[in-house]
Amino acid sequence: MSNQNINTLQGHRSEPLPSYWARSPDGILGGVCKGLAEKLNLDPLLVRIVWLIGLFFGVGILLYITLFLAFPRRDRIEGAWQKKILGVCLKISQKWSWDPGVVRFIALWLLIATGGTALLMYLAVFVLLLLDPS
Repeated sequence: MSNQNINTLQGHRSEPLPSYWARSPDGILGGVCKGLAEKLNLDPLLVRIVWLIGLFFGVGILLYITLFLAFPRRDRIEGAWQKKILGVCLKISQKWSWDPGVVRFIALWLLIATGGTALLMYLAVFVLLLLDPS
């Protein structure tokens, strides 16, 4: 993707984000482990082994599902800069130049960790962003 396209996706910023967290389009299941391995410059087999160990501690499936939902596929990276639900995570990522996949991942974990109470916080941030003129 060209810098011009990335700048447009980021809301006309002068420089693109340094890199993206994304799933691999040719992974075994959803491309999460291979995408993490590519980002971290690790062997995908090592990441898959760590994920399997995480299954025994009860976090593997939940972590995989949230990463799958939050991170776009690398071949569809433009989708990361499109509004989902109310667009709160996208606006936060644009405002602070954060990767939108990471913001969505954090939002999903907050939703899970608070038993849904974070949904009220999400709606409050949505209202505050509507009132923000910048």
